[in-house]
Amino acid sequence: MATSAEMRAVKNQFSSFLRGFYEGKFIYKYRDMLRHHFKLRKQYFIEVSMEDIQSFDEDLADKLRGRPTEYIALLEEATKEVADDITRPLRIGEVNVDDVQVIIK
Repeated sequence: MATSAEMRAVKNQFSSFLRGFYEGKFIYKYRDMLRHHFKLRKQYFIEVSMEDIQSFDEDLADKLRGRPTEYIALLEEATKEVADDITRPLRIGEVNVDDVQVIIK
């Protein structure tokens, strides 16, 4: 089991991945997907490609493969925090972002 400091570090890596992963001419795949799902469609899930995680950080992908239950939970926490940050301000009456389900494909 990882220490709490290691868990925070991994969650920060997931946050960096979600914010910074881009394709082509700087199309921020997951940041844009979160914004679209949350603001426009009120869908609280995203699909994340394991290949994308692998190309972003091989060690992070290995951790996720090795202990999926533990690390998917961290990825979901990071996703919720990133979604909360990039969708501010929320609509009137909304206080927080709902939990997010991450589907690994």
